[in-house]
Amino acid sequence: DFHKICDGNTNIVVLIKTKDGKKFGGYTSIGFSSFNRSYHDDTAFIFSIDKREIYPNIHGKSAVDSFYNLGPCFSGDSIKIFDNFLKMEGLIAKNGGNFETNEDYQINCGKRTFEVEEIEVLEFIEKKDDDYVI
Repeated sequence: DFHKICDGNTNIVVLIKTKDGKKFGGYTSIGFSSFNRSYHDDTAFIFSIDKREIYPNIHGKSAVDSFYNLGPCFSGDSIKIFDNFLKMEGLIAKNGGNFETNEDYQINCGKRTFEVEEIEVLEFIEKKDDDYVI
């Protein structure tokens, strides 16, 4: 369902709340697809709402993983949402080689896995001229 709704959209923010109450997510200007590959996006970043920190993509490294059988994913296993995330016990939240973080799992407060309580995917649309964005 994620790919049916979100593929081809740009300026995407993913917000995640875990069952432990942690809040984090990521942003990509290029969006996601079902083409089974990783993409570069120097404007991408992941963030921790709890820590109020942003971790930018390392220039030249892939930022977004787009696979038909996965939900929204940020490269380097920084955030990986499996297609059946509501049935899985845990998901990877490793802050590693593709985003500027100080330690692994930093956005998930030191834990490698998490269970999703809520996930929201938002597309930001740029307002041009006198057009209104709904």
